[in-house]
Amino acid sequence: MMTNIFLPAIDGFDPADGANFSTSCMYATMAMAVFTNNVTKFNDAWKAFNSKSGCPNDYSLYKNIVANGQNVESGRDQVHSWSSYEMLAGIAEIAYNQGLEPYTLGSNRLLTGVEYWCRYNLGQDISFDVSVYRCRAGWGPWSKISDTGRGQPIEQGSVCNMVYHAYYRLNLIPTNSYTKRMVNIMAATVVDPTARNGWGNPFIGDGLLHQIAPGEKPGTQVK
Repeated sequence: MMTNIFLPAIDGFDPADGANFSTSCMYATMAMAVFTNNVTKFNDAWKAFNSKSGCPNDYSLYKNIVANGQNVESGRDQVHSWSSYEMLAGIAEIAYNQGLEPYTLGSNRLLTGVEYWCRYNLGQDISFDVSVYRCRAGWGPWSKISDTGRGQPIEQGSVCNMVYHAYYRLNLIPTNSYTKRMVNIMAATVVDPTARNGWGNPFIGDGLLHQIAPGEKPGTQVK
């Protein structure tokens, strides 16, 4: 079913015209590629994750998150902005467990993005570049960062915890980490995977295995 039905339907990662839908297709492709031992599809997803080309490939790590950490949907609302970081984090963890080094790409671009989001959603001021928006989906540009959904991180899942531990094990967490602050704030809250007609499936809940504990080794790599 994965090989003959799902993977062909999301081939190229753009059946839904960009945005987070394409990022979720990339995420699903990499996950199914590992499960089915499909090296070609895994490499396709990894190449897309690393893409630096311009629009319409606005679903990659580099096109989703710019150098200062801002997301292409930061001006839309904080829910969709966080969804991009969230799915990219899931892709990064799969790739890391396959022996690759996604977390240090772009001078720790994923962490920079999550720090940006956490800082703003913890009530701090943040810089905003009006030229950064979803070029393909036609959303934006926006004149300022959106405050819609601001300060409601509990509703977005606890991927902050996964990202924090990913960079902690690499000794790359900054001294004054906003990601760590968010993790501490959410420490007593258990967030289950969302179930919005399937859209929540890419998201990661506290009750799932979503990180490699310190001292443990990743599972078997795709051969």
